[in-house]
Amino acid sequence: MQIALNLNRKLLDINGILYPKAGTSGKTAHHDLAYSLHPRLKRNDYVESIEKIKNEVRENHHTVIISSEAFQNIQVIDRVQLLIATLKPERTQIICYFREFVDYCIASYAQRVQAQASFIPFQKLVEDMGGFSVEDFVERWGTIGDMKLLWFDRSKLINMDIIDDFFNQIGFPSLVAELEKYPSNPNPSIGGNLLFFKNSANFYGRKFINYQSMSKLASTFASFRSPIFIPAEHTEMLRKNSNYNHFLLNKLGPLVMKDWSSYPSIPNLTSLQSDIEKILLFSPEIEHSLLNELAQPASNENSWFKIEPI
Repeated sequence: MQIALNLNRKLLDINGILYPKAGTSGKTAHHDLAYSLHPRLKRNDYVESIEKIKNEVRENHHTVIISSEAFQNIQVIDRVQLLIATLKPERTQIICYFREFVDYCIASYAQRVQAQASFIPFQKLVEDMGGFSVEDFVERWGTIGDMKLLWFDRSKLINMDIIDDFFNQIGFPSLVAELEKYPSNPNPSIGGNLLFFKNSANFYGRKFINYQSMSKLASTFASFRSPIFIPAEHTEMLRKNSNYNHFLLNKLGPLVMKDWSSYPSIPNLTSLQSDIEKILLFSPEIEHSLLNELAQPASNENSWFKIEPI
């Protein structure tokens, strides 16, 4: 969605909608703004970041859209309130799309492995996610403005499309037909053996191909965006042990639950060598010997992608 917002800045501006460049560090989302507003990160430039947003607002702008998943990590919202007080909107609306708990864990894990250099087993991330209180999150952000909670599931989205749904939710359905979109997701979560190789690189502290190259591989090869295998009984266990789904199901209504038991286990030994060739073809800067080194844990029994009872 943020890619679409960035891609359509001119169209939005013509229609009185500002998607600020400030706070993006030249990228598509306002992650840098969110980091500056997070007190625990001890950034001292948050006032400057807020002023840069304000300075982009023109007389023709009746709406400002700010978007970043990183806002979910802010637990003390004083700096966010300063942002609102500085912009002085007539109305503040917060649109928040939620994945189902296990889907959330899988997507968060793939994103974390791809974006960070530190190693983490899937089970450890699940345990960390268990400390997230969705009730506190909703209560906290509900003090900022009118909050709209929605399922992030294609079956629940208008036209089965997150971009179309978002513009309907914020009251601009007429813009949907004019929006420029990519024919497919240009930034999918990595999966399959690509996820395995990146996690192995993190484990050994070795430099892997960059984020954009991984996204390109995942966009090109379906096997490189394949979710991790989770046995059905473990999926049910995770759902049973979390209050997250219970709260959201009460708030948002029923949802058809996904199942990941039909996906190949990671690492997928049957395609390991061919996947090495795919990576080398698209990213010739990486050494073949390094990929062979990173592949060594595939022959060992490891628990990087396994779920154990909590």
